[in-house]
Amino acid sequence: MSFLVVDLAVEPVTLLEVKEYSKIETDSEDTYLTALITGCRREIETFCKIALGPSVFADEYDSWPMDVEGKPLAIWSPRLPVASVAISLIADDGTPTPIPQRIGLIKDMGRVRPVDNVAGNSYGPNGMRVLWSVGFGPDTEVLPAQLKDALLSLIDYRWATRGFTNSAEAGIPADLLWRLNPYRAVNV
Repeated sequence: MSFLVVDLAVEPVTLLEVKEYSKIETDSEDTYLTALITGCRREIETFCKIALGPSVFADEYDSWPMDVEGKPLAIWSPRLPVASVAISLIADDGTPTPIPQRIGLIKDMGRVRPVDNVAGNSYGPNGMRVLWSVGFGPDTEVLPAQLKDALLSLIDYRWATRGFTNSAEAGIPADLLWRLNPYRAVNV
């Protein structure tokens, strides 16, 4: 299971952009709108399996995942686009050490796997850690305008309908889903 190590430092939309988009003229809702920016960004990131800004995720494994025949499986990034991946072995004292260069890796399409068929125990008794640098930003590509607009739309929807929806209607509105689906990463 992946966990977030470093969240993005700056949200992809500003409070001013949200207020202009939603035609909000007062400052009384600023705290709530700021929380909505983060919450709606995370909602879109989770739905699409993408990161709207530079972030770092980590996975920890006892050994490299293997299939039933003992062949190494690909490890998939928790979010796209991927800027870089770093794999470390966990030392006895708990500190990560970079993976030995003798082990070649193939990195493509948001996944990483060893080139050779390696034994799962060749990664040491303490396991390994995979750090994924992901997200739209300076090391990958610019956030598409359609995603920024979808984020603004979701924030506007959540602000306008706060307290008026029941739990069955709490998902992403259908009109936004069609705008998000082209950016959705699906693992099969």
